[in-house]
Amino acid sequence: MSNYLVFCLTGLLLLGVTGSAGAQCPEDWHDPGECDTLYVECYDSSFMEGPPPWQVRFPLLVTNDIPDPVRDSISAMLIELCFTSSNPDANALIEAVHNNVNLYPFPDLSNSIFRHLPGMDDPQIHNWMMDLSEQEMGLEWDTRVLDLGGGTHFWFRPVRTGPQDQGFCGGSRILLASITFTLDDTTTICIDTCHSPIPEGPLDFATAWVEVYTPRHNMPYCATVVGQCPDQHPNDPGDCDSFHVDVYPADQYQLSFPAHVRFPMRVTNDIPDPYIDSIAGIVVPFCFASSNPAANAVIDPNHNNTNVYPLSDLNQSIFRHLPSMEYPTERNLMMDLSEPGLGLEWDTRILDLGGGAHFWMSLVPTGTPDQRFPGGSRVLTVTATFTVEDTTTVCIDTCFWPPGGWSVIRFTRSDAVTYSPQFTMPYCASVELSERGDATGDGVVNIADVMYMINYLYRSGPPPVSFEAGDANCDDDHSLLDIVFLINYLYKGGPPPGC
Repeated sequence: MSNYLVFCLTGLLLLGVTGSAGAQCPEDWHDPGECDTLYVECYDSSFMEGPPPWQVRFPLLVTNDIPDPVRDSISAMLIELCFTSSNPDANALIEAVHNNVNLYPFPDLSNSIFRHLPGMDDPQIHNWMMDLSEQEMGLEWDTRVLDLGGGTHFWFRPVRTGPQDQGFCGGSRILLASITFTLDDTTTICIDTCHSPIPEGPLDFATAWVEVYTPRHNMPYCATVVGQCPDQHPNDPGDCDSFHVDVYPADQYQLSFPAHVRFPMRVTNDIPDPYIDSIAGIVVPFCFASSNPAANAVIDPNHNNTNVYPLSDLNQSIFRHLPSMEYPTERNLMMDLSEPGLGLEWDTRILDLGGGAHFWMSLVPTGTPDQRFPGGSRVLTVTATFTVEDTTTVCIDTCFWPPGGWSVIRFTRSDAVTYSPQFTMPYCASVELSERGDATGDGVVNIADVMYMINYLYRSGPPPVSFEAGDANCDDDHSLLDIVFLINYLYKGGPPPGC
């Protein structure tokens, strides 16, 4: 039996014990347990590469719990959606050539609405229907209708009609389909439910016992498609280079303080002319602020050194690889360059913590064999670690600081020409308390955390908000035992999560 079926059967058996709770979705009593939800998102909307027309993908994702696997798994969906475009010149269309309903092993899967989505930093986001078809056991749904309707609406109806068709498995934000728009210009696309000429709808799910209900949804949903980087520096050729700051998600939720919170910083760099346009210098002045003075937020030098392989204390280096619970390790460019022992890493690596509320970073390839910065999207460049002693919100921004005389980020090309890249600052991230068993980080331990852990462990879903939050039974591992522990606590009077 395949891993997918093992997951489904395991999830169904575990969730089946929750049926005694008798919970119902408050919006529609035909939806048992937690409310099922349909999400619409935009997969690629910022800084579209090359000239138009562009293809922009909008994934449809479903969160589905199934308290009674015999009757509550989804067996049919009707999704009627309308869309608008803010710019008529964009000629927003959902073209059949980019939206077929093919599954493995039929051709042109790259234009199938059931295709897996590629990830730049992570493995592919798998589509559940394509996963079923690739097993070649007839488990995929036989009825898959996408009516593009023309104009401003479309409707999508997948139905489980074959005797071997697998019911929709329980899980969080499962990739159902991806609708691709073709655009001739920048615009804002908004998607919402609506009634097209067909009589049902606009949004209905049906259980295995043909009980019809309306799921929750996040619409209206709007996304702006940017075809050209705004305010591009004249010395930055090609597409806009960018400097991205965000927070490592697992560090936002802590069981106790003091805590260490990592802020990865990534560079997107295209190099139309590799002899000129590869980056040969990065200078970034930072200021930061903490919303809670009692948190004493600092960039502690004990957790921010500039060592690379084979020097010691690499776990505290700003160039360390980032551990990842759900994906392979996210690798740091500078550490990767150092590990062959060929001297390819940049010799000048300065992090001046400055004290107080600012710090600055200067990276320059000054050695003869130093490798210039390659082209790539969101390449992990450094990771700054803050130490905090209480809940707080940390905000990072560029600022003027005398050591470099810089007030904005500066990149230097191989021909010594400087320019300012685009950047995502000011960037703010909250650091909050969580508890064991609260995998979702919403402050409550409930069936949503069971579903979240099943999706994480068996469908490559996102990780718990912190390692400890997912480790309900305190065995320093994430496994089926944590799911069983939560179910026993929630529905069988078992002990609460914790050590």
